[in-house]
Amino acid sequence: MDIKKFNKLTKIYLVFLVISIITYFYFKLENGTINVAEERTNLIIMMVLVLFGTVMVGIGMTAIKKNEKYIEKKSVYGGISIAVIFILWRLAINFF
Repeated sequence: MDIKKFNKLTKIYLVFLVISIITYFYFKLENGTINVAEERTNLIIMMVLVLFGTVMVGIGMTAIKKNEKYIEKKSVYGGISIAVIFILWRLAINFF
């Protein structure tokens, strides 16, 4: 896939994801809080979608950094590694 098309697709996905998450939480708020026990499944689904978006951004960043014209296997591996490093960094901040 061409990098320009992939980046455009990634931007559309992320904008749609942010708008849908904000809308969902706006309608689920009760007195300024969300009942995590009831919304656990939906929160897990949202986390997976955000993870997928992180991988897409990482793939685009890797392809642009290597000056590639098309998305290659190396870019996909680079995107996955960037997403994994980001997630491990966030988990380390929360635990330490």
